[in-house]
Formats: sequence, C-alpha cells, structure tokens
Amino acid sequence: EIVQFGSSVYASEHARDLDLLVITGRMKEYSGYLDAVADFNADIIVLGVGKIPEESLLRG
Repeated sequence: EIVQFGSSVYASEHARDLDLLVITGRMKEYSGYLDAVADFNADIIVLGVGKIPEESLLRG
C-alpha cells in the first residue's frame, strides 16, 4: 500500500514536498524507495505490515 499524506493532499498549492507512507510485506533497501521517487522532493516512511511507527515519526 502507498498512502499520500500531508500538505500535498490537503493544500497542494502550498506543498513543498510529497509525503508517502509505504506499507509492505516485503521490505526492500530504503535506497530503493528513494530511487523510485528521485524526480520528486519526497519524504518516505516505510513500514512492514502490522508494524507500528515510532512516536518520533508521528510527531514530525
């Protein structure tokens, strides 16, 4: 699953980047996810299925 969130969703005209949450059953090297969005200014959070993100990720 890939979920777009943040200002790119609710205020796209003011967004400076693209925030993505990737939930996967098969984790890859983080650099692979970065390569996939290399043409965009993107922040990516990758979680395994059933994993809970650390609180620091939720607070920003």
